[in-house]
Amino acid sequence: MSPSDLRRPAREPAVLAGIPTVTVKALGRAPFDLLICDDGLLLVPLTESRVSLALGGDTGQARHLRVHEEAERLADLRADPTATWIPQERIVTARLALTGGRLTLTLVDGAELRIHSRDPMSEIPVWAEHALPTLLGDRLIVGRVTTAQPA
Repeated sequence: MSPSDLRRPAREPAVLAGIPTVTVKALGRAPFDLLICDDGLLLVPLTESRVSLALGGDTGQARHLRVHEEAERLADLRADPTATWIPQERIVTARLALTGGRLTLTLVDGAELRIHSRDPMSEIPVWAEHALPTLLGDRLIVGRVTTAQPA
């Protein structure tokens, strides 16, 4: 047996948590689920119509179940051309508003993605709690960022 026979197989990416039913203005404000993976973020378009969501089809239990089902299908969802994959190395900073349910990502090309949630960015844990800080580390800025005002 050679040393190459002892190599571990490549580790599969995993979903740490999900933030259900978000919108992204740059993507047309259609509803998405945001999956926080251990190597980036995945925006998965929802198949339910906005009307059914507004009429109560998006209960807490349904969101929880949907995020866990999506986590099990991560490989298929990442290959789906309607999903938007954002590798962690493309994220320069992420600003999370304490109120208003807003996450603003600044990407390496200077583009900004504003992700809005009906709830104040409440994560549904799959493998980890506090997944955004786990993924982004010091690139995540929580709260209002202020600049110095001239005297």
